Amino acid sequence: MGDVADTSRAAAATNTATGMGASAAACAPEHLAAEAAPARGFDPRWLRAILAGCALAIPLGILLSYVAFLMAFLGLFFYALFGLLIGATVCRAAGKGARLPRWQVVAGTTLIVLVGLGTSMKWEIDGLPHDMAKQAVDARQRLPEGMTKDAYMRHVETSVERSVEDRYPPGGALGYVRWVTQSGRFEKGSIEHVTKELTRGQRRWSWVIRVVLSVVLFSFGIASLTWTLVPRRSAASETLPAGSTLYG
Repeated sequence: MGDVADTSRAAAATNTATGMGASAAACAPEHLAAEAAPARGFDPRWLRAILAGCALAIPLGILLSYVAFLMAFLGLFFYALFGLLIGATVCRAAGKGARLPRWQVVAGTTLIVLVGLGTSMKWEIDGLPHDMAKQAVDARQRLPEGMTKDAYMRHVETSVERSVEDRYPPGGALGYVRWVTQSGRFEKGSIEHVTKELTRGQRRWSWVIRVVLSVVLFSFGIASLTWTLVPRRSAASETLPAGSTLYG
């Protein structure tokens, strides 16, 4: 009788262990997959996060156009700082625990970077005539006879625009890039009533280096945080052979 009882208890324990193992095998992989799997389709929260990132990137991009020309490339610090600020805003707007497909995060992050840097570059380009006119005014002790300060500045601004269009066609954004990478200055006497050379603080190779580094730092600042929205593969899925399960 004792042997029969022991055998029965052993069989019951075996059946219980088998049942628990089967239950664990059925539930544990699904549980792990549920934690790691990104949302299917396009998550509306990610669209909200992208819009929030773009909305913040525009005013910060305007600020970057002013700090970009700080001496010794000090403005690059703000590209990284503002990138981190935008990335944190995007993650908060996406919601706690959001998990998104890799391609959506890459596409959204790229769009936000383009909006921020595009805004910064547009304000830099559009601000060239005014910046040169301000330099011309600051260099004069007396304005040309018969000219007010506003009239003189308008004259310089118009002359700068016309000079870029004539010497670096087709003008506009492409003309500005050609001008700043090839010259970056207006020689003394090239603009009527201007008594000094007008120049950008960064020009030619220094401008190119600054732009490249600003793109890298701004992109890194944003992507270093938005990339956390991409689910990581679990350690178990990385170590198991293909086609196998966690429990054999």
